[in-house]
Amino acid sequence: MSAEEAQRKLEKPVLDIAKATQVVESCYGLTVEKSTMKELNSYDDRNFFFRAADSRSQVADRRSQYGTGTHSYVIKFHNGVESLRPDLIQAQNEVMAQLEKNGLPVQQVMLEDSTQSRVSWVSLTLSDGKTIRDHAVRLFTYLEGSLLAETVQTPEVLYQTGQFIGRMDLALRSLHSPHSHALVREHLWDLKNSKCLSDFVHCVKDEGRRKLAISVLTEFEERVLPYAENLRTGVIHNDANDQNILYDRAGKKLVGILDFGDTLETWIVNEIAIAVAYIMLEKKDPLEAGARLLSGYIDHFPLNKLEVSLLPTLVACRLTCTCVMGAYSHQQEPDNDYLLLTQEPGWKALQEFRNAESSLLMEMTTCRFENIVGTSKYTAAAGIPAELVEQQ
Repeated sequence: MSAEEAQRKLEKPVLDIAKATQVVESCYGLTVEKSTMKELNSYDDRNFFFRAADSRSQVADRRSQYGTGTHSYVIKFHNGVESLRPDLIQAQNEVMAQLEKNGLPVQQVMLEDSTQSRVSWVSLTLSDGKTIRDHAVRLFTYLEGSLLAETVQTPEVLYQTGQFIGRMDLALRSLHSPHSHALVREHLWDLKNSKCLSDFVHCVKDEGRRKLAISVLTEFEERVLPYAENLRTGVIHNDANDQNILYDRAGKKLVGILDFGDTLETWIVNEIAIAVAYIMLEKKDPLEAGARLLSGYIDHFPLNKLEVSLLPTLVACRLTCTCVMGAYSHQQEPDNDYLLLTQEPGWKALQEFRNAESSLLMEMTTCRFENIVGTSKYTAAAGIPAELVEQQ
């Protein structure tokens, strides 16, 4: 798994704005307003925003839903490793379609002109200057809005965000995808594989931080892994963070979720663990922010007793993953400052979280355990056995 992570760095697509423009116009029949083409931040892929001078019939019926932005797009060039798994990319498309069917706002994946496929292909030379790789390409509609990271995160916004993530997980429980087998995969950013982070801890140069990371991974092995077979599994987004969630310009209404590149089948509790981990970054009261988000989530997707007990360790594992892999990635790409984005606040949040009582996050939801596992109408749909609720 560590070898694959390294390979993803080596096979990040190599292209410039001119090449991205050429692919858009040749594959999708759009006339790019060249002054608008710009690259967006990305981890292993290459993403470009642009506006098109002409509209597409594919999105005409969506204008009333999304308002402005129907002439704006994002084109994604997938890294070489992921491009070897076309079934996985198709499965990501199907996950997005499932959410849209359930009334949740996501980008639309556009059809390529000649093949009428939602995945196109382009041959590019890798960074070694010699190897040619076929990279998968997808074109998305652009959702207008502001990132949650740029939105004033009031208690109401945090609660609404948690509700949305809960609704998303509930909708994915009924996913029937012909490519679902591809979502059962080994992925370093899957929390159930947290033990594999041990291969990268040496990239953390600060001894105190390195010991902190090791302590979290040891706790994961001792507290979580013994219960691996007892945790509910399902398809999750796997990266519902404040850089992937959009609000309207007024900062009142959640209008979309982005980036399904980490989507997979895993322990469902990982979804909210990841979201809580990121929402705690750079907060005056990180535990309060996490609790607000969690309260909204369980309003639509109740947790069971085991999931509640393991949640603090899983939150710490995600913070550790972000910090450790940020150190590794920056070591590989020292000029990419985007990779440092969550490292420093990540270490701070991890230390604060570990210093607090592990039960504090649960206590701050201001509800008893029976409210967490749920007596709501959503309990059965979320897969909570009735006898578990009755026992509490």
